[in-house]
Amino acid sequence: MVNTFSNCKKALEVNNNDIALAEKWLKEQAQALGWSKATKLEGRSTLQGLIGLTMTNESSLLMEINCETDFVARNKSFTSFVEMSVDNCLKHFKQHPECNELLKINLENKDLKAIVGPEGKTLADHTALVISKLGENINLRRA
Repeated sequence: MVNTFSNCKKALEVNNNDIALAEKWLKEQAQALGWSKATKLEGRSTLQGLIGLTMTNESSLLMEINCETDFVARNKSFTSFVEMSVDNCLKHFKQHPECNELLKINLENKDLKAIVGPEGKTLADHTALVISKLGENINLRRA
């Protein structure tokens, strides 16, 4: 995440020069900006994207994540987001014993958004941050 000098300065001023609190404040501001931008862009079509795949000895997962342009689909931030999303979906299934049997489970957008990823944030929160960074609508389509 990149912050302007003025945002960093403001974060320190608001938090009495406490660096840890300033970092937390900056992350909260970025999340709020991401949700704002995601709301504005949600009507745009997402016809490009990637399909992420991960496998272990016991299971595998395919996940489709869409964006607006092929330019963003090739962007390192987007590909990293796809990798993180796929890994966290697989971890989610491993934590649920009912999913340890041999079966096919289909998840749609609303189900995927609720899965918890790094830092205790949902994939919906992480999606909003990536939307804020890349400036395009992103859709967790299916897994």
